Amino acid sequence: MDASHFDRGTAYAALNRFRLDDLHPYIYRTHDGGQSWQKITNGLPDDAPVNTVREDPQRKGLLFAGTEHTVYVSFDDGDHWQSLRLNLPATSIRDLVVHDDDIVVGTHGRSFWILDNITPLRQLVPQVVESEAHLFTPQLTYRVRRNNNTDTPIPPEEPAGRNPPDGAMIDFFLRLPASGPAVVEITDEAGKLVRRFSSADKAEIVDPEQLNIPIYWIRPNQVLFCASGNAPLHLGSPLSATGRARNSVSDFGDL
Repeated sequence: MDASHFDRGTAYAALNRFRLDDLHPYIYRTHDGGQSWQKITNGLPDDAPVNTVREDPQRKGLLFAGTEHTVYVSFDDGDHWQSLRLNLPATSIRDLVVHDDDIVVGTHGRSFWILDNITPLRQLVPQVVESEAHLFTPQLTYRVRRNNNTDTPIPPEEPAGRNPPDGAMIDFFLRLPASGPAVVEITDEAGKLVRRFSSADKAEIVDPEQLNIPIYWIRPNQVLFCASGNAPLHLGSPLSATGRARNSVSDFGDL
């Protein structure tokens, strides 16, 4: 059960009858302190027992549910659900929590997974989906001094989770593929251009023969996304920037 962060009379409950051979999903919602409960499972598969339900602490009505198969999201207080599986394996989600701007899920036998930066989900409303293009407000980012330690990157054969990218992340949405180059310009308070990114930019080609280090030490350089869907642009140091294109809001990273 999860009490609402916004309304003292609202709470959400997930019931699991899996061990009674009942594979149906059960999520209930109350707005009157438990005097009455409403079943809210529209959009969930009929064979997806629910283990947990959580409300986002920053956006009212944004809910996340973990089932025996994957993770689901609701933008309208549980009235409708849709899959948030992304790159998750099909596995039992035993619990999940919203930690700052991330979703952390615990699975049965498939480790912990983290969905970094759900800021775009918190801003996703019908007006955004219906618009031709939309720039999401970036999450709060702190600028810190770069680590000057000469640490050796982890070898590719070493099991390790994927960390979120360094620097600021700028997400934008295109309803249709761009007819020309997609361009993102960043200016200062005076309107002076600071950085410019375009889908017409050419990715820098790295010649392994010219390196005295392994090629996997080099972060892949990708150009700006210009297809339809949501695209994150990850900004690194003032001397370098990388953009990663995905149709999804983000990807889960395993630990």
